[in-house]
Amino acid sequence: MNTASRPMTMILAVATACLALAGSVRADAVIFEKILPSTGVIIVPLDNKTNSQGTCWVVDQERKLVITNNHVVQGKKDAIVFFPMFNNGEVIPLREHTVKFGERITGEVIHTDVARDLALVRLEKLPATAKSMTLASRSTRPGETLHSVGNSGYNNGILWRYTRGQVRSVAPYRLTLKTGQINCMVVETQGPINNGDSGGPLVNDRGDLVGVISAFNTQDRLITWNIDVREVRSFMADADRPAPTQASGRRGE
Repeated sequence: MNTASRPMTMILAVATACLALAGSVRADAVIFEKILPSTGVIIVPLDNKTNSQGTCWVVDQERKLVITNNHVVQGKKDAIVFFPMFNNGEVIPLREHTVKFGERITGEVIHTDVARDLALVRLEKLPATAKSMTLASRSTRPGETLHSVGNSGYNNGILWRYTRGQVRSVAPYRLTLKTGQINCMVVETQGPINNGDSGGPLVNDRGDLVGVISAFNTQDRLITWNIDVREVRSFMADADRPAPTQASGRRGE
């Protein structure tokens, strides 16, 4: 009797594991579908021949504001953004289809922060489906699973790539980029992030934003650095502060 019961126990264990895996896959798909409509591909003209390209996400729907990386805008003021297109509820991942048939939305870079590697862009309009992403009430923690959508497939003609990874650490970092040195709180994750994903949203299992994709380590495998949500909040507060006015050299002028 004991011998006969063992195979049944193994079958039940395998079945339970398969069901758990299926549930995880479904949950990941739900998160992808939740954040995708508020994620855009951003193109910044650098000169007549070259562009900088990355990812952005909606931080304020009412004011038509999106966030990307400072190293994506590279000191420029003009940007072009495309949001996902859908067919029967399924995203169309082809870059050429999006650029040819999608709505081309122009934007202006209105605030940047080199140390946080963040840039704020005001768009002329937003699709009705592009909602503000919810900022997480707290930072993430080591061991938590995070999700992102980016455009590292841009040069290969593919948009809206999904990535999943785990948090390795949350700590203050100093990282040197071509556009300056990052000096802020960073979420280090294990995940396959590549060029074109920069500026994309990093969210937790609830779909709340916990970070902004910024850079990856080319020497260590699957090491990704993301700007922590606390820095995003401080960045937005700085952007909303009135610009200092110049005092007149003479009283009464």
